[in-house]
Amino acid sequence: MYRVLIVDDEKLMREALRAMVTQVEGFQVAACVESGEEAVELCAEEDIHIVLMDIMMPGISGIEASKAIYKRNPSITIYIITAYNNFSFAREALSAKVREYISKPVSFSMIAQILEEYKRLHNAEEDYVRQLSQILEERQYLQITPLAAQIVEKIYQREKGNEANIRSCFLQIGREVLGTLDPITEADANVEELFPINHLFARESISWTFWLYDVMDYAFRQITISKYEHMRTVFDWIDNKLKENISLVTIGTACNISQSYLSRLFRQNLGISVMDYIHLRKLKCAKMYLAFTSMSMTDAAFKMGYNEGSYFSKVFKKYEGITPQQYKNQVST
Repeated sequence: MYRVLIVDDEKLMREALRAMVTQVEGFQVAACVESGEEAVELCAEEDIHIVLMDIMMPGISGIEASKAIYKRNPSITIYIITAYNNFSFAREALSAKVREYISKPVSFSMIAQILEEYKRLHNAEEDYVRQLSQILEERQYLQITPLAAQIVEKIYQREKGNEANIRSCFLQIGREVLGTLDPITEADANVEELFPINHLFARESISWTFWLYDVMDYAFRQITISKYEHMRTVFDWIDNKLKENISLVTIGTACNISQSYLSRLFRQNLGISVMDYIHLRKLKCAKMYLAFTSMSMTDAAFKMGYNEGSYFSKVFKKYEGITPQQYKNQVST
């Protein structure tokens, strides 16, 4: 059952919204309050999924309250309701990261459509999170990119180019994935701070595949580090040397850890070898060069520490199933 908070300074509007929400299966009104301050406080104390909030109220506005709520609990979905059909209000609402800007008068059909859409999207996102979490549980690091690509394709097909909705979907998935790490790591980590999103960059669907890869890589690393703290040094060293020619020997020597022990930890926690991990990390960066720059295959290879273009192509095809040039042609169309 999804819990809805109604926020409006007019009693009749609160009661009307309550009556509408209770008619939609799967939703219940958790509370009705008349100010933004009360909404912020209640969202901090109770389990709230959706907020329906007026924009103009005594005290702080619905926009200000939305920002405060989202800062404390970014998983809450907020809908702003207003009688003012004003572009500046709509722009402010988007900057506060609310899900939608709704103009009064509000009808039951509008509320029902919004809530049913929330339910549909939330159920789909929960399924995506379950699939990603299964990869973590089964230690299938190699499956990150194929699954991420499938999720991206489905979301883009569903949202039909709506950038705000697409962004919201992926952020929700990212937050839920990080949330599954609790209590073994920082469950309150802000996915937007950890993985910033450039709005121009995010217009390309392939960008979200890279973004999901980064989220999952982080999750795998945190799970591993939670059990073996010394692996933090290993991952940090790999980050710093990723564009160089790295081998199992150089990692073991630099991090003062035996090669056999290091190999065993990677197999046990990521399901792949150390060099598999290195290549996958390098290829992700190389693919970004190929997708977003005019860099040639040879230049991308040298940029990521591959001294021979032919070897880079061999490695690329092993993990991607296609050549670097075929990949570049795909993402350029």
